[in-house]
Amino acid sequence: MKRKILSLTICSMLLITTLFGCSSEPDDNLAQPNQPGINQPVDGYIDDDGIYRPNDYDEENETVNSEYGDKFEIEVNYSDKETITVGASQINSFNNEIKLNDETVTISKSGEYVLSGTISNGQIIVDVPESDAEVVTLILNGVDVTCDNSAPLYVKSADKVVLCLVDGTENTFTDGKSYDFEDETEEEPNACIFSKDDLVISGTGKLNVKANFNNGIASKDDLTITGGIINVDAVNNGIKGKDSIAIMDGKFEIVCGADGFKADNTTETEQGYIIIDGGDFKVESGEDAFQAETCMVVNNGIFDITTGEGASNASWDNGGDDWARPGMGMGMDGNQSASTNDTVSMKALKAGCDLTINGGTFKINSEDDAMHTNVSIEINGGDYDITSGDDGIHADSTLVINGGKISITQCYEGVEATNIAFNDGEIEIKSSDDGFNAAGGNDSSAMGGRPGMNNFAGSTGSLTFNGGYVYVNASGDGLDANGTLTVTDGYIVVDGPSNSGNGAFDYDGGCNVTGGFVLAVGAAGMAQMPNNASINCVMIGLNETISNGKLLNVSDKNGDSILTYSGAKSYNNVVLCTADLKTGESYTVSVGGTVDGDVENGIATGNYSGGTEYTTFTISSTLSTAGNANGGMGGMGGMNGMGDSGNMGDGRPGGRR
Repeated sequence: MKRKILSLTICSMLLITTLFGCSSEPDDNLAQPNQPGINQPVDGYIDDDGIYRPNDYDEENETVNSEYGDKFEIEVNYSDKETITVGASQINSFNNEIKLNDETVTISKSGEYVLSGTISNGQIIVDVPESDAEVVTLILNGVDVTCDNSAPLYVKSADKVVLCLVDGTENTFTDGKSYDFEDETEEEPNACIFSKDDLVISGTGKLNVKANFNNGIASKDDLTITGGIINVDAVNNGIKGKDSIAIMDGKFEIVCGADGFKADNTTETEQGYIIIDGGDFKVESGEDAFQAETCMVVNNGIFDITTGEGASNASWDNGGDDWARPGMGMGMDGNQSASTNDTVSMKALKAGCDLTINGGTFKINSEDDAMHTNVSIEINGGDYDITSGDDGIHADSTLVINGGKISITQCYEGVEATNIAFNDGEIEIKSSDDGFNAAGGNDSSAMGGRPGMNNFAGSTGSLTFNGGYVYVNASGDGLDANGTLTVTDGYIVVDGPSNSGNGAFDYDGGCNVTGGFVLAVGAAGMAQMPNNASINCVMIGLNETISNGKLLNVSDKNGDSILTYSGAKSYNNVVLCTADLKTGESYTVSVGGTVDGDVENGIATGNYSGGTEYTTFTISSTLSTAGNANGGMGGMGGMNGMGDSGNMGDGRPGGRR
């Protein structure tokens, strides 16, 4: 195939002097999904290197055996002899494959084209007949194109177009504030870089997109990005691939009025997904930062995300009277739509079906949920720094955490789904309402309803801890399950509520502790302890409120500390479950005093001394009480008529999600 070198010399003429090579497609490290559907997760697995692979991936040959895994690789390597510089008067020299009309350049045949120079008010149009099923590769070698009334780069027809960003070059596309649509019915084109067909962006150069009318970069089919420095400033969506977005690498800075990255095919259940294998992302979006209509998989990457006006512009306040943000509409499955909302959704990572995160570093400041799906979330690794104006992590159905280090420093509720399993990893939560909430269906945050609520209803749900480290500082319930609460292993500390309308434990269907370490501290009014256990548990009721910072110590008969605790808030009830409590042994509870070690999330290490003895107790069964505790096994579930274990009196209407 003959290579065509097109120098755009409408306003200035630049010579091509750089030798370069570009790979037009990702290598096989970029997973291709196996037709993810609305009601099914992406069908795949994590390999030994921590990379997501579809089930039909051939590890030996590093290929994908499906129509979604088709790869093509075009190596564009130029020598001095192959380099051709074409001036404006010479554009027609390739048998009418390239046409010039005023400042609009039209490419009508597949091939490889090098573009450099400036267009002050015109377009680059790719219009290749469907019968020509070859790839069009545009080698961007320092292009600056402005179009006042349409897309500066418009792929009208092609099997696939590759934009290759030459190393060391800067390429800029700018549109005007209004378009003259070629297709009035579809209102297209509607993006600064717009493609009706598959679009691939590769290379290591820079791409600047200034979208003053609508979207920045948009493909109506699949959009794949394997590299480059990509800066998008768009009044609407930043980067949009209707059928899919697949990103292997690149450095992105996106500022946009709507969604940052969006895949929104609502008519084909195997489309509308996002897969990210790596990259460095800085996103400031007026709405969702990443929004997939079906599924989203993140294997790796660095993410710095701000949505809306950030968590400080939350839809709630501590008094519950500032319900400022409207809620979401309903999707085609009867749940919240991932793309069609009554009003504004400002989530960081949102999927209509399933969200799977296998790794990455995330700094999230979201006005809405930090993570949200209408079906399930699975977190297998990663490092997370989250502040949220609503929920930290929310799934309507199932939420599983198998690893990672998660810090949620501000949220309404921390982790929320119908069924939650925390199997491993580390998580710290500071919440204005519940820390963990296992509810039923879609949650309803308040009896009277509130804007932004997720419409949970019913009295089912499970909350299970099988390992890892958990710290919760909750103003509402610490661990809340409309159904069952189970602990088989792990290290759990709950600084629960100071108000008596909530509890550190809150369950309706039973609580069973079979292993691990559990400390749940809070107000006594709605306090519960496990109703079944195979390790020893004790509830300690205090006849005084212990102020935050004042120590509480539990020691054995030899004076060795089982627990030294320094609360984040005032409290008068303590539930402790640990294998260190031995059946038949006596223990002393002391208040005050000092400790010569460090305090982390309420737990103090070192030697304790100087406290005032409050009470003693003997472990005679797996469930014991001390002081003025009444047992609290079962609490007052359902008292507000919404399957709630006593979330009344916290200053919010209803107080339940």
